[in-house]
Amino acid sequence: MLSFGVTFMADPPVSETVGRTVLAEQNGFSHAWLWDSHVLWQEVYPIFTLMAAGTKDIHLGTCVTNPVTRDPTVTAAAMATLNEISGGRMEMGIGRGDSAQRVRGRGPVTVAALEPVHHRVGAALPARGRRAGRARPRRHQGDGGRPGLSVR
Repeated sequence: MLSFGVTFMADPPVSETVGRTVLAEQNGFSHAWLWDSHVLWQEVYPIFTLMAAGTKDIHLGTCVTNPVTRDPTVTAAAMATLNEISGGRMEMGIGRGDSAQRVRGRGPVTVAALEPVHHRVGAALPARGRRAGRARPRRHQGDGGRPGLSVR
């Protein structure tokens, strides 16, 4: 079955992002993602809480977070908590940190350095915050065709 998702920049006001997510769900979108670049947009984790509270079926997630500006264990704990709040609808895309690092005058992490992170995130997810068998990496061509990982 073909499904459609939508990605939002976490621009103020938060109420617009939440409202757009509700609208996306009402119009049959299966996923809503927020770009996670803390130096460019608002903080995504509190927004996800409001998005989850305002919806019931649409899956939510980062598009994408990174292991440089966000410690993988903190990310795992935040995503596990959000997964509980959302009733198991959270998904996490993790990438090299291109925009988050570029704005800070730094380069993104290498794909080789990114590979072991998904294992650390999966291992750090509290069992109560993840669905059994879903914390596994999937390779995909992410931002601009560059490789990324999704932990679902």
